[in-house]
Amino acid sequence: MKGTNKNLVTFVISSKKITSMKTVAHLTTDITLTFNQVAELARQLPKSDRLRLVTLLQKYDEPTKEQLLQDLREAIDEVNLAKEGKVKLKSARDFIDEL
Repeated sequence: MKGTNKNLVTFVISSKKITSMKTVAHLTTDITLTFNQVAELARQLPKSDRLRLVTLLQKYDEPTKEQLLQDLREAIDEVNLAKEGKVKLKSARDFIDEL
């Protein structure tokens, strides 16, 4: 999902068809759907896929203020440990390489 605007949702679809280790086609397009259209598409999924979708959507809920503060405390603690030489942080290059 790319973004939302009132009752519209824009999906970015990107696909590659690979045949014999060679890219045959690459398609990227934006599709704007209303909330009701997204709901109708979800209803057409098999029940197991709908449940997976619900789980996925719930996982990406906005964090609470308490969760944000806890994450910030943990980050500060990790930086302090690194300053004291008790843990070694990854370099930016190592972090990017993991992505």
